[in-house]
Amino acid sequence: MILLLFIGVGFNSLAQDPEPPVIRFVSVDTLTGNVIINWETGSGSKVERFVVYQGREGSDPIVADPIDTLDASVTSYMHSSSAAGTRSVSYTVASIFAEETSPLAAYHHTIYTTIKYDSCQNSLIINWTPYIGWNNNLIAYNVYIKASSDELIKIPSLSSTSASYVFTDAIPYTDYCVFIEAENRNFLTSTSNKVCLTTNRASPPSYINADFATVTKDKTIQLSFSFDPISQVHNFRLFHGTNEDKIVDLVSEFNNVISGSINYTHEVFSTKKGKNYYQLAAVDQCPEKNALLKSNIASNIILKCDSVNNLLVTLSWDNYQEWQAGVKYYNVYRITDNTNIELLNSLNYGINTITDDISLLGNSENRIHDEICYYIEAEENDDNIYGIKGYSRSNIICVSALSPIHMANAFTPDGNGHNDQIKPILAFIPEKYLFIVYDRWGSKVFETENPDAYWNGEINNKNNAAPGVYTYYLKITTSDNIIVEKKGTITLFYP
Repeated sequence: MILLLFIGVGFNSLAQDPEPPVIRFVSVDTLTGNVIINWETGSGSKVERFVVYQGREGSDPIVADPIDTLDASVTSYMHSSSAAGTRSVSYTVASIFAEETSPLAAYHHTIYTTIKYDSCQNSLIINWTPYIGWNNNLIAYNVYIKASSDELIKIPSLSSTSASYVFTDAIPYTDYCVFIEAENRNFLTSTSNKVCLTTNRASPPSYINADFATVTKDKTIQLSFSFDPISQVHNFRLFHGTNEDKIVDLVSEFNNVISGSINYTHEVFSTKKGKNYYQLAAVDQCPEKNALLKSNIASNIILKCDSVNNLLVTLSWDNYQEWQAGVKYYNVYRITDNTNIELLNSLNYGINTITDDISLLGNSENRIHDEICYYIEAEENDDNIYGIKGYSRSNIICVSALSPIHMANAFTPDGNGHNDQIKPILAFIPEKYLFIVYDRWGSKVFETENPDAYWNGEINNKNNAAPGVYTYYLKITTSDNIIVEKKGTITLFYP
């Protein structure tokens, strides 16, 4: 039964009030969350009952509300509906005598503990309110930490003025419970509420797939990534490196991406600088700590021309790295006249070289430009578990075909349709061309920069040249600036 003796701000006793009880401690039961109040009977007349009070939240000075009346033989009470799990709660006790009631005992306040997880530092930040009631008898705080099914860890003997502690060995995705214990000089203790949390970080995508790293005609590297859009994380960072073991240079950041794909162009490609490696990382609010998930590596292919001997072009390239399903084929393409693209061969993974015979490409009737270009296209296998099939192009490499030169030594410009004109016969069209004919006195009789133009036996396109021996000079410059010069004689006669 609760005996309501007084309600309101404080309690004013008579001038000859007996001494109040002495509260030894208030403590929160860490298993149930109930508050235990323990006290000693004060001196004076015989006590008949005790009244236990709880301080009203937010009142200053404290307003005490009675919560129960107890027999005089009871000096400990458990408050089962306490708010000690949400704040520090104050308690006091008064003694009831036959004709008088004591003043209220000095208030004691429970310790209220809170905990936060700093995922960036993998630490638990523990804060608590002070234990109030022991005054100078309070000597230390102890911190108790329990991780999942592990044993209870005690961090002992923190200063009596301490109000926080940082536990720096927290493990992500682990359940932790924490409470505080206060000690006083008389070997009494008081525990706080127990507070628990799980050290969760935001859930990353279930996968990030590097679709390809491909070199464009503009000599940039085009990158594509696909990821699971069902994720709590929507921020990403793109990293680059020239060594597959050190992909650490931040290239770009992508925030609030929910589309499931990211494309980026990196203007970095150069065969002289070597291979480029990329990874896309999903990051949360603390990206500097570590990535939540990284993609597979994406790297461009570097194609090289090893040699051009007797119109045999030998090419080699490094492997594409690294698709989830691996490389199925290396498709080798040849480009002629800047526009004509032809698949030369599809080679299995592990074959990284090919020789192309370009002698059959050009002839006097079907000539092509002397610049012949190549690129490699890597093709991913068909069994990528994410349903993605990647393609990656290498850089384009071009070679100049050093055209064989055929020049007749005589012609008969008589108009009969046979052997009426003369010019050097080239299999490939050079970048620059100069053909000059001189008479025997060294006078120029014909000149052209058009590789398709013939000398028809006229002198400066006016009069027919006299029969006899003439000299010519030929200069061609290939697309890679190789200069070839040729001189000789031509005999002009009329049958």
